[in-house]
Amino acid sequence: MDRRMINPRAHRTSSSLLAVALAEMRSARRLARYWVFAGLAFVLGFGLYLYYGMLHAIGSGLTVTAGMILSPKVLFVVVGTTTLLAMQVCLIFLAFDVRERDRRERIDEVLGTRPVSNVEVLFGRALGLVVLVWIPIIFVAAAVLAFGAIAGEVGWWIGEVEPASFLSITMVGVPVTLFLWCAVVMLLTVALRNRLVTALVALALAGLFTWVLGATPGYLVPVVGFVGSAYPSDMIPVFLTGTDVVQRMSILAIGAGLLTLAALCYARRDGGSTPLRLAAGTVLIGVGAMGMVGVAIQATNQFAESEAWANVHRAEVLAPRADVEHIAGSVVIEPGQRLAIDVDITLRPATAAATELLLSLNPGMTVETLRVDGEEADFAFESGLLEVHPATPLADRPVTVSLAAAGIPRARFAYLDSTLVPEKFTGAQAMLTQLGTEAGLFDPDYVALMPGTRWLPVSGANFGDEDPSRGRDFFTIDIEVGVPTGWTVAGPGRPETDGGNRVRFRPGAPVPAVALFAAAFERRALEVAGVTLELLLHPGHAGSFDFFADATDELKARLGEMFSEAERVGLSYPYDSLAVVEVPSRLRGYGGGWRMGTVLSQPGVLLLREFGLPIAPFDALLRQGEALHDREGGIAAAKIDALVQALADDFAGGNVFSGAVRNVLTFQTGAAGSGAVAIDFVLHDLANRLLTDHRAYFSAYRVAADFQYASQAVARNTLGGAVESVLEAVADAATGRPSVWDRALAEPLAQLDVHDDPERALNALVLKASAIADVIYDSLGRTGASELLAELRRRYTGRNFTAADLNRTAADLGVDLDALLGSWLTETALPGFLVSDVRVG
Repeated sequence: MDRRMINPRAHRTSSSLLAVALAEMRSARRLARYWVFAGLAFVLGFGLYLYYGMLHAIGSGLTVTAGMILSPKVLFVVVGTTTLLAMQVCLIFLAFDVRERDRRERIDEVLGTRPVSNVEVLFGRALGLVVLVWIPIIFVAAAVLAFGAIAGEVGWWIGEVEPASFLSITMVGVPVTLFLWCAVVMLLTVALRNRLVTALVALALAGLFTWVLGATPGYLVPVVGFVGSAYPSDMIPVFLTGTDVVQRMSILAIGAGLLTLAALCYARRDGGSTPLRLAAGTVLIGVGAMGMVGVAIQATNQFAESEAWANVHRAEVLAPRADVEHIAGSVVIEPGQRLAIDVDITLRPATAAATELLLSLNPGMTVETLRVDGEEADFAFESGLLEVHPATPLADRPVTVSLAAAGIPRARFAYLDSTLVPEKFTGAQAMLTQLGTEAGLFDPDYVALMPGTRWLPVSGANFGDEDPSRGRDFFTIDIEVGVPTGWTVAGPGRPETDGGNRVRFRPGAPVPAVALFAAAFERRALEVAGVTLELLLHPGHAGSFDFFADATDELKARLGEMFSEAERVGLSYPYDSLAVVEVPSRLRGYGGGWRMGTVLSQPGVLLLREFGLPIAPFDALLRQGEALHDREGGIAAAKIDALVQALADDFAGGNVFSGAVRNVLTFQTGAAGSGAVAIDFVLHDLANRLLTDHRAYFSAYRVAADFQYASQAVARNTLGGAVESVLEAVADAATGRPSVWDRALAEPLAQLDVHDDPERALNALVLKASAIADVIYDSLGRTGASELLAELRRRYTGRNFTAADLNRTAADLGVDLDALLGSWLTETALPGFLVSDVRVG
C-alpha cells in the first residue's frame, strides 16, 4: 500500500510545506537585495579567512603565539559569525514583507483560496527563507574547505579548518540560529504590519542581542550563542555535547512557537482554531524556554560549585601545612572513564603538636582507603578538603599517608584563588579563551593531569599557593603509571618501561609538582649531552616537523651547546629527560593566584599548544631560495634560526626557553619570606640572561593588548625588514607605561601589594626585577652571576631560602649585595644609574 494512504493529512502537510518553501525561495531569489547580501556575506566571510590566513602565514613563523591566535582553525568562528550576521540582516529585508510581496505580485487572492493553513504558509516560508540565506554560508564554508586544502598542499600556509567544530557551526549552529531569527522577524512583520517599523525594530533587536552576547559572562555564553562547545581541536574534537543538543532543540521549539503565534496575526482566514494555536505556540515557547533555563541552571550550578569550593578552601588558607617529602605509588589511567591512584605520601607535620593532617584532593575522586603509618585512620573528605585524623598522636617526625582513590578529576577544582575568573569573562576579556579554557583534561583521546587540578594529593588547602611566607613544597617521587595499549605517557624524568603498558617515573631531582600527559602520540627522540629529548605529537601534526629533518644535526649541536653551557655555569639540567608535548587547544595555559602565570612548563615537561608551533608554516622560508644557502651554516642553520625566533617570541606563556630555565632553578629551589616574590623574579630573569639570552615575559591580564603590540612588531618585521623581537615589543609596551613606573617607584618590593591592581603590580615587578638583574649581571659579570645562582641551587636544592640566606650565600662568594644594590627590597628607588630612565607623567 502507498505510504501516503496511511496518513494522508501528514503527507498533504509536508507537501504543502515543501511547495510553499520552494515558492518562497523562487520569489525571494529574484530580489536584488538577496544577491547584494549574499555577495556581501561571501566577500566578508571568505575575505576574512584569506586575511587571517595571510597573517597566520606571516606571523606564525615569527612567533608561535600569532600562529595560535590567528590560525584559521580557531578563527573560523569569526568568519562564521560575520557571515551569519550579514545573512541575518538579509533575513530582515526578506521576511519583513512576506505579505506585502504577495499583494505586489498579485498572488494574495490565489493564496487565500488554497487549502493550506496559515501555520503551513508561515512554516513553509520560514523554511524557504532559512535555506535560501543558509546557502551563501555553505558556499563560504565550501570555499574555505577547498582553498584551505589547496593552499596547504602547495605550501602557502596550513589553512584547513578543524572538521568537527566547522561542521557543528555550519551545519547545526547557523541554521538553527537563522530559523529562530526568521521566526522573530515574521512575528514582527505580521504583528506590526509596517515594513519600516518592522525593519527598525528587528535591527534594534539584532543590536540588542549582539550587546547581550558581548555582556554575557563566559559560563552562560553556550546558552545564548550559536557556537556552543565547538571549540576547535584536532586532538580532541567535539561536534555536539548533550548541553548543545538541548540548547539547539530549545531554540527550534521557541522558533516554532513564535511562528505558530504569528499564524494568529496573519492577515488571511484559514478556519484554524485560535485557542488551539495559541495554546500550541505558548507550549512550544514554554518548552523551549524551560530547556534554555535548564541549560543556564546547569551552567550556573557548575560555576557556583567552584565558588563554593573556593570559599571552603579560603577558610583554611592559614591552617598549618605539612611538608611533603616523598610520594611513591601507582597511577592507572583509563581515559574518559576512571583515574585510580594508590600512593604513599611521606610528610613532616607542621608542628609536633599537630592532631590532624590537611590535604587537598580533587572532589571528583572518591577516597577508598586511607592509612597513616600502616594504621587505619579516620578522615573527612568534602569539597576537595581531606582532613586526616591519625589513630595515634603525630610526632615531630615524618609520617606516611597511604591513600587509594579513584574517579574522574574535575577540572573546575583548579586555581580556586584566581584573581581573574575565566567563567566571568565578557567582551574583550573573552580573548583569553584562546589561551585555553580547561584546567585539565580527562578525555577518551587525551589525558592531561595538571598539578592545579589536585589529582594527586597536596598538603594544605587548595588556596593561596603563592603566599611568599610559605614558599614552594619540594619533594621526590617514584610513580608507576598504567596507560592503554598504544598510548605514551610523559612526566617528570626519564620514563622507565619494560615494554608493557606501565611506565615508571623516578627523577633524580626534587619536583614542586607532578604533571602527566598521555595519548596516542607519535614519538620522536634525541639524545643530547646525556639527556633524552622527547617530542610527543598528535599524529596528524607530526608531518609538519619533517621540514626540520635535514636540520637535525644543527639542532643537536645547538641543544648540546645549551646543555653544556648550563652545566659549565653550575646550572645543569636536573632531570635525565625532557619531554616536549603537544597539548590540545582547550587546555588552559595559565594558572591562578594573583600572578596568573604560565603552566606550560612543568618539571621535566614543556608544553606546545596544538595550534602554535605544530601547524606553523615554516616552509615559507624556502621561498628565499639562494639567500638561505648563502647564510652561514646554510639552510639547516636558517631553519633552526627561524625555529628559535618563533619559540623565543612566544608571549602567551609557551616560551620553551623560559620553561627550561624554570626547570634548572625555579623547580629546584625558591625564595620564602619577606620579598620572596621579588627575589624569585630577579633570579629567574638573571638565569634567563645566563642560559638563553632571551627575555621571559607573560601576563594573562594583557593578552588582547599584547597582541596589538605583537601585531605591530610582526608588521614592522615583515614590511620594514627590521628584525625586532616581538616579545621585547610586548614586554616594553607592558612595563613602559607611566602608571607602571608610578607603581614601581611608590612601593618597596618587599611591601608590594600584589592584590591591589595585580596586573600593574606584576608589570612593576617585571620592570624592577629586570633592572636589578641588569645591575647584578653587569657588576658581577657572567662568571660571578652564574656562581651566585649555582651556589644557591647547590645549597638549597629541594628547599626554600630567605633574603638573609641569599645575602649570606653572596657574602660567602665575596659579594656584598647591600653595597651593590642597597636596600633593594625595602626601598622604593631603583638602582641610581637607572633613575634617569624613569618616564613618569
